[in-house]
Amino acid sequence: MLLEGKVVKLSQDSIHVVVLGFSSAIVTEKDFREEFVYKTKHEQDVYASKSHKRHVIKVGTLIRFSVKR
Repeated sequence: MLLEGKVVKLSQDSIHVVVLGFSSAIVTEKDFREEFVYKTKHEQDVYASKSHKRHVIKVGTLIRFSVKR
């Protein structure tokens, strides 16, 4: 199942997301695509893609993710 959520918090090992406006979810580092690396840009935490310069995940970004179980 694919879900969309808004990123509310980033850390080096997880992304915290609000799904459907009321439910929270955590995506852990082991579930990220390998192309994303954690960086701090302009005093803001982001996950940036190594292969696509414009692909960035930061607080406020809408992400789509797959639920496995």
